[in-house]
Amino acid sequence: MTIPRRHVLLGLATTLVPLPVLATPPEVRDRIATLFGPGPLLQGPITLDLPALAETGNSVPLTVLVESPMTGEDRITRLALFAEENPRPVVCEVAFGPRACAASLTTNIRLAATQSIVCVAQHLDGRLLTARREVRVVVGACTTLPGRY
Repeated sequence: MTIPRRHVLLGLATTLVPLPVLATPPEVRDRIATLFGPGPLLQGPITLDLPALAETGNSVPLTVLVESPMTGEDRITRLALFAEENPRPVVCEVAFGPRACAASLTTNIRLAATQSIVCVAQHLDGRLLTARREVRVVVGACTTLPGRY
């Protein structure tokens, strides 16, 4: 019995294609420390608005609102979102300039699987505020096109 050349080539192609590795919660903590420093994370007045159940991880709507007057020394300067099970844990980074009137963000994100989304906001004085929200994903994204992610 001979094996068709097409099957051999298909077998080689499937063994050589790398599969994306998903991040872990300790990697997310390390990435937060790299971006914001080793300071303590305080539960802050952050509202994460995203669905508790997403049918597909290709486009999950997300709104973040940090309650801050955004005046003088009492304002948020940076914000970052992290996904604990995505191939790349940093989903989004935002900087708020001195003329920003609100520390808010609305976007769509890709999620590889059911996981927690972590938001970290940095106050002008260096305090780090955090919030976490669990999202259940029925059909994951991020792993379907590893070369384009």
